[in-house]
Amino acid sequence: MLSFIVEHIDAIISAAVGFFASYYGFRTRPGTAHPRAGKALGVCGVLLLCCGILGLLFAWPATPPWQRHVTRDGGASAEFPTAPQAKQSVDTVNGFSVERVSLLCSVPQKDICLLLSFTPIPSEDSAISDAERIGLMKEHYQQQGLSVLRESQVQCGAASGHALDFAHQGGAVRTWTRIAFAPGKMYRVVVTSTGSHHDDPLVARYLESFRIERSGKE
Repeated sequence: MLSFIVEHIDAIISAAVGFFASYYGFRTRPGTAHPRAGKALGVCGVLLLCCGILGLLFAWPATPPWQRHVTRDGGASAEFPTAPQAKQSVDTVNGFSVERVSLLCSVPQKDICLLLSFTPIPSEDSAISDAERIGLMKEHYQQQGLSVLRESQVQCGAASGHALDFAHQGGAVRTWTRIAFAPGKMYRVVVTSTGSHHDDPLVARYLESFRIERSGKE
């Protein structure tokens, strides 16, 4: 909200000046020394007020058209405010390289990044419990300088999951992730906020939209 005010301060000032000009202009009574000047001030004030209001209305961000997108294997999904881009990368897990397939979306003007991904679990790691995997992920983030603020169990559609909330650089950067497992795969959503919109409602909406579908086949 603060950034919106700063970016559109000219329209806000125009609306404020127009309001006071119209108020004092139309308050000028016929018996005063300059009634016409007061009326002209009132008319100019109304015009200025309308210009300021219209500028704010057209500048105010529209409600994004949220749509649900599914991972390539169909095993998980989440809602995005704009169409995400597909991305493939390679992660190293316990010395083994595994492919990570992601859907990535950057929210315009808010410095927020949304990610939905799935990673196959190597057969060599099949004996590791989900709790141990969560512990390894926490350790991975902590090695990168992130501090764990909160963690909890959450329901992610057809499966239970784990929620982790991290802070970095004294809270200037925030990262939220929800992780869930299906046979042979790990799914997760990640939100990273590097600006001034940590409390934006879209963060919670995106995280809560994450769900594991009842079936997913490669």
